[in-house]
Amino acid sequence: MSRLLLILLTLIPLAVPLPAAASGHGGGGEGGPQFVALPELRVPIVQGDRADGRLLVTLALKVDDAADAAALNGAMPAVRERAMMAASEFARLHASPFLPVDAERLVKAIDDALRDQVPGAHMLLVTKVSAVAA
Repeated sequence: MSRLLLILLTLIPLAVPLPAAASGHGGGGEGGPQFVALPELRVPIVQGDRADGRLLVTLALKVDDAADAAALNGAMPAVRERAMMAASEFARLHASPFLPVDAERLVKAIDDALRDQVPGAHMLLVTKVSAVAA
């Protein structure tokens, strides 16, 4: 089941192209929903007193329109900080470089952290997730 979910999450970027929100171009035009990609998160996986690996996560947020996308891009440092904190906590408690990543639990953790920060966002998509050994 986890492998199937990982494969499906890997294919999301192929099915849903991410528009360049800053330029105002994208699927659905100016008034339609848009996807804003966040920069890749690289979080250490800490087991005991050593870093065993890294959790790599690429996210996208679905917003209503270009105005919400512009507001999200303006708040990107704070949004990235909240996402990084949630991913760090997930990596500390639930990640291992030797096991598949529980993407559903990761999405819930990051979505809960971003819910108040990004009120115009309706959906969080994990477009890429992996755990690699150090």
